[in-house]
Amino acid sequence: MIGKNICWLALLVLVPILVFAGENTGLNLSIDPAKNVGEITRLSNEQDLIRIYGKKNVKRIEVGVGEGEVAEGTILFPNTDKQISIEWKEKFNKPDRFTIYKANSAWRLKQGIRVGDSLEKVKMINNSDFKITGFEWDYPGRTVSWGKGLLPNQLQLDFEPSTNIPWAEFSLVLGDKKYSSKNKVIRKLNLKIRRISIRWDL
Repeated sequence: MIGKNICWLALLVLVPILVFAGENTGLNLSIDPAKNVGEITRLSNEQDLIRIYGKKNVKRIEVGVGEGEVAEGTILFPNTDKQISIEWKEKFNKPDRFTIYKANSAWRLKQGIRVGDSLEKVKMINNSDFKITGFEWDYPGRTVSWGKGLLPNQLQLDFEPSTNIPWAEFSLVLGDKKYSSKNKVIRKLNLKIRRISIRWDL
């Protein structure tokens, strides 16, 4: 009797695990910024997404594109760790930009970069200093050049400060200007990634 109870207990533990694993088997969530986002390529359209990921996981949304403007877009797996938004070159055809906000995102860049990573980690992966925009405007802390580094132009990161510094210093790195990642004030801000974008329009 004890043996049967142990077997049933084992089944109760294993079945949910197997079901969960089955739901995710074969789901490609790897990203090569220059080539693909999962199974999505530069020639994909919204119907391809429905076929690959299922209709219930593909929703149309309005995507903010800056300066108060919006564009028609698509979101995959909304409100889950697989959430990613897509802007299109044409009407729901040919991806233009992908955006990831979630720190626990299931999507994986081949370079190993994730939301929440530090500027120092990105610099190490890039193997070079790089440039970002200033703060307190529409496109704050955004990468604009990887310099002579290893990261591809299609990868764009938005950083935000995680440390407060006196305004007199912070005011030195504001606005639509380019600042090096080795800038003393930039380094004091202890910047972290708040958004990852894959740009196929660059």
